[in-house]
Amino acid sequence: MRRVVKAAAFIVSSFLFLLLGIPYRLVVRFAGRPWEPAAARLCRFWASLMLRILEITVSVRTPEHQPLSGGVLSVSNHLGYLDIIVIASLRPTLFVAKRDVRSWPLFGRLAQLGGTVFVDRAAFRGAHEASQEVSVQLRGGRNVHIFPEGTSTDGSSVLPFRPSLFSAAVQAGAAVVPMTLRYGRVNDEPVSPAGRDRVHWYGNMTFASHFWSLLACHGIAAELTVHPPLDETARSEPRTASVAAFTSVRSAFVPLPPKTRTPSPEGDGVLWTLTDRPPRGA
Repeated sequence: MRRVVKAAAFIVSSFLFLLLGIPYRLVVRFAGRPWEPAAARLCRFWASLMLRILEITVSVRTPEHQPLSGGVLSVSNHLGYLDIIVIASLRPTLFVAKRDVRSWPLFGRLAQLGGTVFVDRAAFRGAHEASQEVSVQLRGGRNVHIFPEGTSTDGSSVLPFRPSLFSAAVQAGAAVVPMTLRYGRVNDEPVSPAGRDRVHWYGNMTFASHFWSLLACHGIAAELTVHPPLDETARSEPRTASVAAFTSVRSAFVPLPPKTRTPSPEGDGVLWTLTDRPPRGA
């Protein structure tokens, strides 16, 4: 019964979000204002509501001098679709997704309304065009979050960060803030190697079956460590920035024992697998 009620609450609230958000978008556009700031605020409201429905609590550790102004590129490890809800609930943030997500039932519409930057990774200049769009958003004072591993994982390690989208921060002169994400508890018990699949979504898992299983869970605790922003030397070049961010994220990462299955290069669609090589030294 718990999961049926939560599923109904999720669907109804998401459709209400769409019904109210679409006309609001028209009003903002008619007023001659950019949609992205409003989209990021709407996305934060929706994510905060999802945390309540899915019974997720979020604890955040931040450095003393964390920049609070907009135009920040935040980066983190990636454990599944819940990461989006957790991070979006903290402050207005835009995300990057592969173009295929646009056509997904319900979630494609939610992503569009949330100001997602879509990329065609099959196109020759897809990554470059996405980087340019992210740079524009950063210059406009909007926060953007990326998952530079390029896929979600089982929580046994942090994959080397791919440098392509870090060029957006270099071009915009934006701060780069690494974050380490983990799920510490589920059903009010510590997440174990055997129970990780209740919250981690990776490999060949299907969304529908995983989400249905998630709806039966309660007492999920997400933990986010926000590291100090990279210094100017570290973010002076995309590859250097990717290595420095990777090092920061891994420093607070608590790995679970590895599983035998390999993460799918398709991941969950919330950031694509880029074609450039992993950073050296990572």
